[in-house]
Amino acid sequence: MTENETMQEIWPRPKLALSSILSVKVVTHQAIENYFNAIYPNAYTVLMPSGRSALRLILSYLGLKRPNLVSIPKYSSHCIINSVGLVATPIQHSTSEAEQSIVFHQWGFIKHETSTSGLIEDSVDSLIPSEGNLFPNDGRFEIISLPKVFGTLIGGLILCQHQQDAEKLKQYRDDSTVLSRMHFYLRMASQFSPNLYAYWNNVEPSNTLTPMMALRDIWGKIQHLDALIDDRCKKIAFLTDIAIKSALPLPVNRYPCCWPVPVKEWPGNKQPSDKLIRHIHGKKASDQYQKVFPVPIHHQVSMTMLQGWVTNGR
Repeated sequence: MTENETMQEIWPRPKLALSSILSVKVVTHQAIENYFNAIYPNAYTVLMPSGRSALRLILSYLGLKRPNLVSIPKYSSHCIINSVGLVATPIQHSTSEAEQSIVFHQWGFIKHETSTSGLIEDSVDSLIPSEGNLFPNDGRFEIISLPKVFGTLIGGLILCQHQQDAEKLKQYRDDSTVLSRMHFYLRMASQFSPNLYAYWNNVEPSNTLTPMMALRDIWGKIQHLDALIDDRCKKIAFLTDIAIKSALPLPVNRYPCCWPVPVKEWPGNKQPSDKLIRHIHGKKASDQYQKVFPVPIHHQVSMTMLQGWVTNGR
């Protein structure tokens, strides 16, 4: 992957460490869950193969069916639409008839929203420190994607406010394995083939299996949480010091994966390509979407790359 390609990636590129393939170390779901329970003492963790499989499992656990409506954010990705659609009916607007609402804390920026329905907090790409700001809308569940935060090949977390929910979700997970290890091998191969990725992507919401190779990969990478936070803080300080404006104020006690620069305020000598433009929603439900250039600041982007990209405007 070239430097320019890296600087276009909002999230770290997922990959499986070779040591995870060759190692014979045994890592359990419970060990990883206990690790995050210690980091987030106000939550109870359930490990899943991905954020999308986590969402589908939650909706199934809540007993939703096709007639039930689930409110999802505008411009939601296909993985959200597919995950919800396997269980209930997704709608892209708020309504009192919705059984659940998904609140998306896009790129790590907190969105405040109230709802008469149940709330699921989508924090898939939020880097949250120990005892960080969890459940900002007092949602019953919060979802984190391990590939989008740590760069693992697979992995997702369901953070629950109530221990009873976590224990029952684990039972649902363990009792509903429908896909074999072949699905994981398909994910490995999909790194080199967009067609294979499409097959994996469409089936993944139904997955509940996290094989031993993936468990070892997750265990090795989550140990570097403090280093990731330190790296992120340095990049945020750099952008702040040179007065690169963010479209939204920084959240408290969590760190974004990219820095959304308003299109009209790009400071570089050359404005980035239009194909890099994205939209981000404001903090409140009543806010509008803004056009921004998301400058990635995750751990696969070096400080040298960040400095050069901002200076040259790519």
